[in-house]
Amino acid sequence: MDNRLTAERLRLDRGKRRLIDDVSLTLDAGEMVALIGPNGAGKSTLLRLLTGYLPVRFGECRIGELPLDRWSPETLSRRRAVMLQHTQLRFDWQVESIVAMGRAPWGKKQEQDIIQQVMALTDCLPLAGRHYATLSGGEQQRVQLARSLAQLWQDDGPQGWLFLDEPTSALDLYHQQQLLRLMKNLTQKGNLHVCVVLHDLNLAALWADRILLLHQGKVVAQGTPEEVIVQPIIEKWYGAEVRVESHPDRETPQVFLMQ
Repeated sequence: MDNRLTAERLRLDRGKRRLIDDVSLTLDAGEMVALIGPNGAGKSTLLRLLTGYLPVRFGECRIGELPLDRWSPETLSRRRAVMLQHTQLRFDWQVESIVAMGRAPWGKKQEQDIIQQVMALTDCLPLAGRHYATLSGGEQQRVQLARSLAQLWQDDGPQGWLFLDEPTSALDLYHQQQLLRLMKNLTQKGNLHVCVVLHDLNLAALWADRILLLHQGKVVAQGTPEEVIVQPIIEKWYGAEVRVESHPDRETPQVFLMQ
């Protein structure tokens, strides 16, 4: 499997507004990258370009040497999975059926062992038998994560590129920690890349290997959490008065709003 997704000089205009402006980046397997930035910075839009949900008209996005638009939908679906911020379903299936949708690119065989395994990893087994529409927002996020992992599962784990748009927005503290800890553990095995949009800078600093800060469609800072989550950068691009200190158990930066 090719182990690099590359974007070069991506640009997206909508009317007279430029949503993404000359963005280039590389995503390697075995790392977790967080996209951060203030509201309207272009995080979700960039994620949609990187995944092929939006067509690339200016610039190029490719896996290995092949542009995204030259991959067949089925083959691309086996290489990358996407968990959007809001997933609307027109049908009210049981949780197991939603998770099993992730195996669709692999043929008719549902592979129940994979479905059970990803449900266990995402704490969805207690939700088995329930209908999707009856779940809370946080429970639905866990089910969508399980579906995404099932989509990329090969042999003994997920392989390829997993894109998550604010996956912790509706989760309680326990499930935020469990989700990001799981993503970190899976990427460290070397076959999976996770690109995640996060609003919580402290979560991004704790779990991401690399951070890209967007502002008005541009990447204005990138690097390790220690390089990006610093007071001058955060105050400049977010416009908020903050204090940045180290986590009590490690050197990871943590952001505190000033009163």
